[in-house]
Amino acid sequence: MFKISLKIELLKTVSILAVIILYITSCTPHQKIRFSEISQLPSDSAILKIEEEKNEYQWVYLCNQYISNLSSKSEDPNALKPMVNYLLNRSKKENSILGFEGYYRFKSYQFITLGELDSALIYGYKVLSLKNSHDSINPCDAYHLLGMAYFYKNQNSDSARYYWSKGYKESELKKDYHLIIHFGVNLGTYYYNIGNTHNARSLFLRAKEIAMKINLDNGILVNSIINTFMDEGQFDKADKFWNDKRKVLTSDLNVYKGQLFLINRINLLQHLNQYEEARQQLNLLSPDSVSFTLEQPYTRIYLANQIHFKDYGFITDSLWRNRLLNDAPYYCSTLSPYIATIDNQKMEFFLKRIIQICSDTNELNDISYAQRVSMFNYIGNYYFEKKSSKAAEYFKKSIEFKREAEKDEVNTQRKVIDELNELGINFKEKEQIIQDKEKTQNILIIALVLTIIIFTLSIWITFNYLKIKKNEKNRLQNEQELSNRIVEYSKSIINLNSKLKAEILEAVAKAPNTVKNSVNQVLKDYQISHFNTGENPQIANQLIREKDNWNQQFLGFDNLNKTEQRVFVLTMENYRPKEIANVLGVSTQYVRNVKSRLKTKLNLKEDWDA
Repeated sequence: MFKISLKIELLKTVSILAVIILYITSCTPHQKIRFSEISQLPSDSAILKIEEEKNEYQWVYLCNQYISNLSSKSEDPNALKPMVNYLLNRSKKENSILGFEGYYRFKSYQFITLGELDSALIYGYKVLSLKNSHDSINPCDAYHLLGMAYFYKNQNSDSARYYWSKGYKESELKKDYHLIIHFGVNLGTYYYNIGNTHNARSLFLRAKEIAMKINLDNGILVNSIINTFMDEGQFDKADKFWNDKRKVLTSDLNVYKGQLFLINRINLLQHLNQYEEARQQLNLLSPDSVSFTLEQPYTRIYLANQIHFKDYGFITDSLWRNRLLNDAPYYCSTLSPYIATIDNQKMEFFLKRIIQICSDTNELNDISYAQRVSMFNYIGNYYFEKKSSKAAEYFKKSIEFKREAEKDEVNTQRKVIDELNELGINFKEKEQIIQDKEKTQNILIIALVLTIIIFTLSIWITFNYLKIKKNEKNRLQNEQELSNRIVEYSKSIINLNSKLKAEILEAVAKAPNTVKNSVNQVLKDYQISHFNTGENPQIANQLIREKDNWNQQFLGFDNLNKTEQRVFVLTMENYRPKEIANVLGVSTQYVRNVKSRLKTKLNLKEDWDA
């Protein structure tokens, strides 16, 4: 009789495992609609196709991809409206957090491109507000958008540095290579703009290292690293780095990058006093062919070469005179050593513009410390040659700006050191989490192996048992009893009630010790009840929908996350912690922790859940 009972319990275990396997299989994500199916469709047709997709992840992904793809092809904002409006309206209809997040991201980016930075910040913060509302939302998107908006408002913005630093930390911890490059370049550019070339180069080098790992074009990064060496006066190192990495630098002068690389190479040659080679390289470009965004650096190297060879024709050329006057602070800081060799009378038009800027507080505040130092030194030298007492006034002001620049750099370096220390701590914490996860994975592998063994053994025992029973008429009654118990247990499995774990433990209790110990360890390390997370949360959701005045009765209810709301309404419906845990697919201790937070958040009485 004991053997029969054991075989029955093992058969029940087989049924349990079969249901679990079927449930896991049913939870496997299935992509019904691919983006390639809608990418070429007009908006109306694409929307009709997306409407068929019911999976929240998938339809939001399709909307975002369609909008991104269309915006890269068309500059007409009206072309995007149908899909953007569909994304917003469906998000409202289904209360989709993922949908709202995608819509806010698009609006923030759109306002950045339009230069409406205050509006971009509003939507950027809306994205950030959702970061804890859904497991799949990546806060790095919000950090990028907020950093961009603040950077375009003010390139020295501490807020831009703050959000890009957070994004960089997140990407390093997650080992997301693309984001490491993305935020590394952003932060490196920020530090480069404020004159902190050492930190900028460290970030650029790290980004270049990652770019090489994933075979990304890193020509711009190589160029940026060379610039940091040059700004520090390390021209030989810059030249060596250039020659070592020149394979990744394009020589196509019809594209922006090719022109940029050539202009910076000419600049380096001039600093190495190789002007003849620089002139040969300059002949490959003409003012009309250079990209508008490269106008300043091209003008600088062109005029530097002209001054070196004492060809002063540019002084009477309206094109070059206007460029010098329009960007006087830039050319003063980059061309001062060369301009100083020209007769002051010839450069009087330029000198007057510099004096005008230095006397205008508003204009001066928009200029970097380095440029202010150059301008005041330039005027100071002019008055010094004239033996005027005004020279001391300008030199004194130049020294003051230089000190301010040094203070600013020291403060920045301190902030960076603090951030790097914090990053190191986070790395250690993350490594410990990874180790814990690896241990858990090993346990799960062992559990899977044991499950397969038990499953196979159960099938073998059951098969032999049924074969014997068929030939044993004197045990017909016991066979009928077994059949009834199997049917009864199958019904209980379908209902997936809270007795599931108790039934498994009962089966284990009657198993041999060698099996019992192994299965007990599996059940302890991996709670089977966690599989039941697909439908049961709908019970709580239904309770929430039945009453639309939860927030009126319990102020602060709307500010709770989904899990906290579900635990609260189930508690109010007299569910016990263990029952709530089974409904939501979590541990009982987790439910108790949530209830403890609810008491504080909703200002409830001590015995509110009695």
